[in-house]
Amino acid sequence: MTNLTRLTESDIIRLLREAGYRATPGRIALLASLKRARKPVSVEALAKELTGTLDQANTYRSLEALAKAGIVRRVDVGHQHMHYELAALKPHHHHYVCVDCGERMSIHKG
Repeated sequence: MTNLTRLTESDIIRLLREAGYRATPGRIALLASLKRARKPVSVEALAKELTGTLDQANTYRSLEALAKAGIVRRVDVGHQHMHYELAALKPHHHHYVCVDCGERMSIHKG
């Protein structure tokens, strides 16, 4: 299993192609952004970071398609909208969300 911090652009391209998707600049940038975040991120925050590459609607559509492929995971952190994280090389896990500050913490087995 590849370490997420060592996931390269060529790894991202391979993930997309193996899932049957074209490795477009927008999808590559989206997955690279999720890799850098290391925590669940909202569509709005991703679209803001990807300004000039993907707009919010295309960011959402790409995330939903990649979630169906198992490359990203939808995460409900209790904010009335979904957040997303890179899931392709990360085992399933849960999150604690602080009700005071909104901080999200991953919970891993082991």
